[in-house]
Amino acid sequence: MRILCAVRGGPESKKTIEYAVSFAEKERARLVFLYVVSLDLFASSSDIRAGTIAKELSRMGEFILLMAQAKAAAEGVAADTFVRQGNIPEQILIACEEMSVETLILGRPENGNGESFFDAKKQENFAKTLKEEAGIKVVLV
Repeated sequence: MRILCAVRGGPESKKTIEYAVSFAEKERARLVFLYVVSLDLFASSSDIRAGTIAKELSRMGEFILLMAQAKAAAEGVAADTFVRQGNIPEQILIACEEMSVETLILGRPENGNGESFFDAKKQENFAKTLKEEAGIKVVLV
């Protein structure tokens, strides 16, 4: 069994990561952490500037995932990490399909903080689509 946990790296990700590690341990499953760099907000930037921003965000994502991987290892859970660039829902779906993921774990957006890609409604629709079209169980933490 393989579990994918997509994280953004804010303080709220701690709870999501802890849940994913505990869930993977209980299920004796391989855990995969994913961070998606989305440049949608920087579409008007020059190609050079967008490239620089993408590199920096990727490095930040790698660091966040290494910390999550260390947390998993401390609990005896094997975890892989991947940083991707592109549209967040598309990249999550592609990762789920490529890695034959059975369960996806996502943190719920904090109410009103404006920092999450998904608002609650978008996230619920995304979870429903993944379940119906790809047979992937989605756990919202």
